[in-house]
Amino acid sequence: MKRAPRTSHAHDEHQILPLEIYLPLVTSLYKDGLTFLVGTIVVTGSIFVTYWKTGDSSILWCAVAFVLVACARGLLVRAYASKRPTITSDELARRWESRYVAGASASVGLLGIWCYLAFSDSFTHVVSFSMTIAYVSGIFARNFGNIRFVIVQALCAWGPMTAALLFWGTPFDWIFAALLAPLFVAVKSIAERLRNTLLDALFASRDMALLARRFDTALNNMPYGLCMFDSTRHIVVANQTLTQQIGLSPDCQLKGSSLHQVVECGVNAGLISATTARVLIDSFDTRLAGGVDTTFVIEMLNCRTFEFTVRAMEDGGMVVLVEDITARKIAEAKINHLARFDVLTGLPNRVTLRDRMEQALSEWRSDNMCAVHFIDLDRFKQVNDTLGHTRGDLLLEAVAKRLQDAAPDAHVIARFGGDEFVILQTQIKSLGQAEALATRVLTALSGAYEVGGHEVIVSGSIGIAAAESPLDADLLLQNADMALYQAKSEGRGTWCWFEQKMEVNAQARRNLEIDLRNALASNSLELYYQPLFNLKTRRIVTCEALLRWPHHQRGMISPTEFIPLAEDTGLIVEIGNQVLHQAWRGMSALAGQYRRGG
Repeated sequence: MKRAPRTSHAHDEHQILPLEIYLPLVTSLYKDGLTFLVGTIVVTGSIFVTYWKTGDSSILWCAVAFVLVACARGLLVRAYASKRPTITSDELARRWESRYVAGASASVGLLGIWCYLAFSDSFTHVVSFSMTIAYVSGIFARNFGNIRFVIVQALCAWGPMTAALLFWGTPFDWIFAALLAPLFVAVKSIAERLRNTLLDALFASRDMALLARRFDTALNNMPYGLCMFDSTRHIVVANQTLTQQIGLSPDCQLKGSSLHQVVECGVNAGLISATTARVLIDSFDTRLAGGVDTTFVIEMLNCRTFEFTVRAMEDGGMVVLVEDITARKIAEAKINHLARFDVLTGLPNRVTLRDRMEQALSEWRSDNMCAVHFIDLDRFKQVNDTLGHTRGDLLLEAVAKRLQDAAPDAHVIARFGGDEFVILQTQIKSLGQAEALATRVLTALSGAYEVGGHEVIVSGSIGIAAAESPLDADLLLQNADMALYQAKSEGRGTWCWFEQKMEVNAQARRNLEIDLRNALASNSLELYYQPLFNLKTRRIVTCEALLRWPHHQRGMISPTEFIPLAEDTGLIVEIGNQVLHQAWRGMSALAGQYRRGG
């Protein structure tokens, strides 16, 4: 059955002990075989001396019986030593305890009989009583694990001795017999105190072992590597996670090793370089010299990254937490890459382009100029509309690859957005270098592309702006964008330099766009109807609606001026809706007049 743990400090005889406490008590009975052997020899010799003195054969038989019991007990001790690993239940432990107590009781009982038989002679009387009391005291010290057994063995010795004193002794012997009782009671009390002390030690040992196992379990199941150094920089505690995490060989014993030995083990295992090893040791030694907590990161040769968090202790030691931050570093690198590079093409994005431009412009010299090539694909929208955005993305990837092949020495090739790309060309000595690059890029871009089983013909237009004097990055990009617009307006598939007059035209175009939006908001666009006359029938068969824009300052603006602007800005859709609405209302009005006139 399962023995319940003790609940108080007092240990009564009826208390049920847990097996992990009860079994060591039983084991304590079979320990110290040398003392048992010496005691057996001394007592046996004493019995034979009393037989020699008295010649009483009954004493001889008592000696023989004591020797036989002692031999049986010796064999029992050897048997227990061999069977100890198999004793795993209360029932087996109780059997072995009973066997031992039976042998011990038999030995003590024979000594009591010896005292009774040797009482007739004063010498044998003294020898038998003194040896029995001494032996019984030793028995009590050995058998204190169970107080009931101590009492049984005390009675086995006390009974015959008291009987001899009472039957064969004088009144003085009777007094001595009366004194034997408190003697054995005192021995019993000593045995109880010894038992309580042993139980306290066993319970404390069990609790400490349980605590150690829990601590070890918690330590080795931590997600972080942990080790603790004493004041001499030697490891006193280390968990398995640390060894597994860093990748040290199982032969590398961490506990008891110095900091230098552990680092050397890492160098020998090819985990860190000699330079990193020196940095690691210096980080521990110098940063902890003033007892200051610190955190630092170490790159390993096995492509792992670890963060060491060191906490100083009051006794001069330190606790080191080691966290594998490889995944975190990879995630941070991916996030940084996503923030600075285009997901589709892998090219740098606007953020990276601007940083590189600012750096290049900060290093501007008259013999170290830079130029920006603003590239736009001609009629890319048609590819998306006819073949879908997936094939449009494939085309953008192919364009990015051609740009990289055409401009391998460019400082930056970036995707600006949509089908727009920007090349930053640095360290140019003349504007001819920029023109040569633009020509090379246009040649590379123009031609057929295979995208998703379809052949697509694409060309590009480029606007170039050079920083011939220190400029702002945004202004340089804006100038290149205006040059791109001019290149596209000149027929596409070409490149164009930025000129100052383009800024004036661009401003005029922006003003015209603002006015067009206001005109749409106020319904200022007008329709003029032009009849179509059939010469055969000499009748008006229909009419066409002509859109006109009467500007409040410039007068009537030609559709050839504002319709292309509307197409580029996307306002053409809203204009179309307004034209249809006005035409429908106009035709309805004409139809009404016709019916009334008829």
